[in-house]
Amino acid sequence: MYILDIIPLIKIPKENAQILSYFSQVELKKGALVKINVRNSNVFGLVIASHKLKDAKLLIKKSDYQIKSISEIVLKTPIFSADYFKQFKW
Repeated sequence: MYILDIIPLIKIPKENAQILSYFSQVELKKGALVKINVRNSNVFGLVIASHKLKDAKLLIKKSDYQIKSISEIVLKTPIFSADYFKQFKW
């Protein structure tokens, strides 16, 4: 079991978290495309990090929200290269 950090590909109010965490049965690489549930709607999301569940237990205990599972893996193969992520961060 893994915890994925995902950027939803929809507009989220600035006061809300822009990176969301979800459970996954499989480890996905940075850039994979998934479907996640955000406010009762299935939307696309971009994986930016993957953590083993045993390494993220403290994160789960400290979170003030319930972590859900991803709805669907759309593409396991990254749709963006590492260079794109550098530009996104900038």
